[in-house]
Amino acid sequence: MFLLRFTLLALLSLLLGSCSAPKLSANLPEISFRTTPSWESAIEVQSPHYYIKTDTDDQTAALIKNLMEAAYASYEQLTGMSVEGATMNVNVYSSTRIYEDHAERVGLSHATTGFFSPAPPKGIHIPLIDRSGIHPFFTLVHEGWHQYVYNLGYSVKNDTSDPEEIIKLIPIPLWMNEGLALYFEAALIDEKHLRPGDIHPTRLAHLKKLLRSNKAPRILDVINKTYGEAFTNNDYSVAWGLVQYFLSSSEAKRLKWRAFVRELNIQTNKVFQELSNTIEHFSPIELQQNWANKIMVLSRNVFYEEIMQEDDCLENFEKSWRDYILKQDFF
Repeated sequence: MFLLRFTLLALLSLLLGSCSAPKLSANLPEISFRTTPSWESAIEVQSPHYYIKTDTDDQTAALIKNLMEAAYASYEQLTGMSVEGATMNVNVYSSTRIYEDHAERVGLSHATTGFFSPAPPKGIHIPLIDRSGIHPFFTLVHEGWHQYVYNLGYSVKNDTSDPEEIIKLIPIPLWMNEGLALYFEAALIDEKHLRPGDIHPTRLAHLKKLLRSNKAPRILDVINKTYGEAFTNNDYSVAWGLVQYFLSSSEAKRLKWRAFVRELNIQTNKVFQELSNTIEHFSPIELQQNWANKIMVLSRNVFYEEIMQEDDCLENFEKSWRDYILKQDFF
C-alpha cells in the first residue's frame, strides 16, 4: 500500500507460513551472479520502458530487462493502456544490506521481498535472493504491476506541494490493484514469457482453506478497503480469487470484467474532473486520502451495477464465486 503517500507494497513474506503449502514455480534461472565493487559502480541498462540498475552482472541485468519488458507487454495487453513519457526505475541488489537501507527509508520491514515506492528512492527495489523459496523474479512481476498502474494514474500538482513533485492518483481500487499483481505474478513461466490466467497455487490453497473453514473475509469487506488501510493476508487471497474468477472462469465472466473496467474508467474520469476543480484546497496527503475514498466508493457502486445484474445479489455472487474457487486445482 502507499503509506498515506500510497507506497504500493507486495508483502510476499505474508504468503502462508506452512512448509507444505504449494508454491509458485517457473522455468527460471538459478540465482547466481558476480557482483560489482559497489552500488556506485552498478550496471545500468535501458530498455523501452525501464531503467534498470543492479550491482550484479551483465548477464543478470539482461535477464531482468527481458523479464520486465515481457511483464509490461502482459500488463498492456490486459489493460489496453500504455505508460507514456515515463521510464520506470528498477533497482536490483546483490545483497540485503543496501536493500534494507532503502526499505527502512519508507518504513518497511527487512523481511519484505521487495517493494515499489513512488517517493525517493523512487522505483522498484528488490534484493536478488531467494526468500521463503520464492524466486525474486516473481516479486519483480508483482511490483512491476504496481509501478505500471501507478504511472497510469492521474497526474496533478497543487499549490501546497513541492513545485517539482507530481502527485499521482491511482485509477483503480486497492483490491483490484493487489488482486491483479498476484494474477500476473502467477503468470510467469520463464524470464521471457507470462501466461496470464495460470492458477496461483499458494493463494488458491490459502483461499480454499479460508472458504472451507468459513474464515474468508466477505467480498464486500475486501472491496471496501482503501489505500492506507491494513490489507491482510486473507484480503490478498480474496482479491486474487476475485480477479481469477472474472478473468479465467468463463468468457461471460471475462466480458463482465471488461464492462466493469470500462464503466469504472468512465466514472473515474468524471470524478477526477470534479475533484480537479477543488485540488487547491487540499494538501497532498488530504488529496490522496480524498481520492482513495472516492475510488473505493465508486468501484463498489460500479461493481454492483455491472456485476450484480446477473446474480441479483451479493450472496448469490459469493456462492458462485466460492463454488468456482473450491473446484480449482493447481496441477
